Amino acid sequence: MKQSLINNKINSVKLIELLQEEIDKELENIEKEQKKLFKRISVVFVSVFWIPFAFLTKYYTEQLDSVLTWESYLSLSTSLLTISLQFIGLLFAVGSPIEEFISITKKELLLTNRYLNDVKYLYNMESSE
Repeated sequence: MKQSLINNKINSVKLIELLQEEIDKELENIEKEQKKLFKRISVVFVSVFWIPFAFLTKYYTEQLDSVLTWESYLSLSTSLLTISLQFIGLLFAVGSPIEEFISITKKELLLTNRYLNDVKYLYNMESSE
């Protein structure tokens, strides 16, 4: 194992720490991408469902001579919810392969980081002897 590390020019604790910093930066970027996906989903849900639903509710409750019946109100709100869920499903369908790739990359980075911690420990043990 030590020889393979030397062959890859990883022969000091400093290099290992630099690699771990790069891994940490990459993990932060992955977290940002996941947060962007969740933000897009919330924007779609608010834009397609909550805003029209709130407008519809306000309109329905403020009208004294109600033109909109309860059945129509229920059907419109259900339609809005269905449309917003379809948009969210589309976001997941488009984002799913990307999310799977990000998940695999994240797992590999975490395993590499663990491995580098072990190697750093071994180098520290050698230097203390």
